[in-house]
Amino acid sequence: IVQGGSDIGTVGTSGFELLSIERNLFAVFPAWVAILVHKALVFSVGFWGAYLLARRVGECEQGIAVAIGIIYLFSFWTFTDQTLMNGLGRLINPLAIFVMVSQLGRPNYARNVGLFALLAMTVEPTHSLLSMLLAILVGWAILSRKHFLRLFAATSFLGIPYLINWHEVLYGYIAVINHTFRSKVMNAEATFVDLSLTNFETTVSFNHTIGSILHLGNFFPFWLFLGALIVLFIHHKQSFYDSLLGFGVFSLFYILLNIMDWNALGLGILNSLSKGYAKDAFFAFALIAMAQSAQVTSKANGLRLPLLSSTSRLQQLVLPRTILPAIALAALVGTKAHHAIYFVQYGGQSYFHSISNLAKPDWAAMEPFKTVTLWDGKFTPTLVPGFYGIGSVDTQLSNYLVTLSSYWWYGLQAEDMGSFQTVLPRNMAHWSKTDKKYDIGKHGVSMPLLGAANVRYFLSPLPLKGGGLKQVSGPPEGTPVHIKPQSASEVLPYVLDRIDKSFDYGEFYIYELPDYLPRVYGANKTVFVSSELNDIEYFNKLEEQAFEKNVVLRENRTDVLPLASDSLKVTEFQLVKDGFDISVDAPDGGVVIVNTPWVVFWKSWADGAPVRNVEVNGIQTGIEVPSGTQQIQLRYCRPSTKNKITELLGGEALCSNSPKD
Repeated sequence: IVQGGSDIGTVGTSGFELLSIERNLFAVFPAWVAILVHKALVFSVGFWGAYLLARRVGECEQGIAVAIGIIYLFSFWTFTDQTLMNGLGRLINPLAIFVMVSQLGRPNYARNVGLFALLAMTVEPTHSLLSMLLAILVGWAILSRKHFLRLFAATSFLGIPYLINWHEVLYGYIAVINHTFRSKVMNAEATFVDLSLTNFETTVSFNHTIGSILHLGNFFPFWLFLGALIVLFIHHKQSFYDSLLGFGVFSLFYILLNIMDWNALGLGILNSLSKGYAKDAFFAFALIAMAQSAQVTSKANGLRLPLLSSTSRLQQLVLPRTILPAIALAALVGTKAHHAIYFVQYGGQSYFHSISNLAKPDWAAMEPFKTVTLWDGKFTPTLVPGFYGIGSVDTQLSNYLVTLSSYWWYGLQAEDMGSFQTVLPRNMAHWSKTDKKYDIGKHGVSMPLLGAANVRYFLSPLPLKGGGLKQVSGPPEGTPVHIKPQSASEVLPYVLDRIDKSFDYGEFYIYELPDYLPRVYGANKTVFVSSELNDIEYFNKLEEQAFEKNVVLRENRTDVLPLASDSLKVTEFQLVKDGFDISVDAPDGGVVIVNTPWVVFWKSWADGAPVRNVEVNGIQTGIEVPSGTQQIQLRYCRPSTKNKITELLGGEALCSNSPKD
């Protein structure tokens, strides 16, 4: 486990597969080199796939095919900005159409599919897999509409190395998904259409999905696609109808994917995937129409527009060998200019390694603690545990636990967080121009509930005031702070400061909260509150008793644990792999509280005998302690595929015995 209770299957799937190019790159090279090499690999896959689709399928001139390859790379901002999160297969869709569809029925098809399978097994399952499969289907509708069984068999074959590579991650994902924000909250808010497609329920519905498709109009390839359709309608109607059919197939499957209640078909796991990423398929199959229109226009020496003579200058201007390279160059220059601005505003890779007082945390207490970070849009809180090894309560995981997101949303109630997000974004309305500090006291976040969750330190790129915080590390008082320029005179100092920090960040501001609870402690007493309280009211009650070390339960949960006793004392505890070892003095029994989110896979023992553990106080795990107990063990026991196979073959189940045995 990581993050004190979050399953490794919830961290984000890319990087945890059996063969991970990303993991190997970061193990060998410095962070910036690993990112550079990885981006080069991702872009190579995308470019060559688009180039081959244009050159071999669209029969374009070489220069035009190169331009189309470049256009694809910069057609959607996430293609260049989210490469690590989505893995090497992020831009695989054009190559998938080329290999899986355009080569159907040709010699060496099986060999090519086999080689492609080695690349396809890098496709990240939660974000990119659906778009690849949809791209293959739409490509078949446009280019072939023959040999469907052969295509189905070839696509199924891709699943063999894919499942071998991702089996542990996928099994973990399926095991934990019902305990995560993605399942509990997204499904609760989602609206599905019944199987007759006649009855809508609320929120995320048909209209939202249609709007998502129309949102493609915000990206220039959509308009290139429409222009290509016009050209094909004039010059090559069969290709026009093929591309129109492809767009119809894409729209139909995208709508069904997003509005159907897959639980009714036993495929509820689909409800928890990032289905919006299936739109990525559009940017791949749209290349076919672009390439075909470029080819027929080149052959016709221009676009034959009605009412215009063949020598019209307009016809010469729309030659693909003129306009497509210009668009490709504009996309390249525009994107890299955007990246240069981002480099200045957000910094380079210095965040990963050069924040000196995070790399050497001499301010940190010896006992376990967590941190929270003021997110300024630059330094992502995930880097705190990921690259500096410091525990946090605000790491933005791919599938973070519903208990964690509920604690943030209903309990901490900080403004501007976004729906159920576990981050604390800054609001510059709270920046004081007089003393050059950010007033965290006005932000609305509950300091008592942060402290109750074992948060001891507040990290910030900006100096803070309010909230009872005490600075323990960071730049001294009076150090110049450069925020987003408010006047022309502030632009140059801001840019120079950002460039300087891009190479060596320096120090973060680190503050200690006025009160906080330890990672493990004995509960003093059990307090029952009304079962009628809504979530916000319940967390308000928790806030009132944040540091009383009590168990606060709704009245309908009176039997989940024995009553707490203030005679129980925790004498010692250790963090061990996947859990905790706790020594107690419990003459009257009671409850031990571990300040880590509860999930169903926790198992606990008291002197070797199994005892109950449940969620308490929103974000903690409470353990039953019989009288006279001396040792408590808590272990995370989510079985792996190996564990399940062993169990099915008659072997012992995971954690069937206590850690003492």
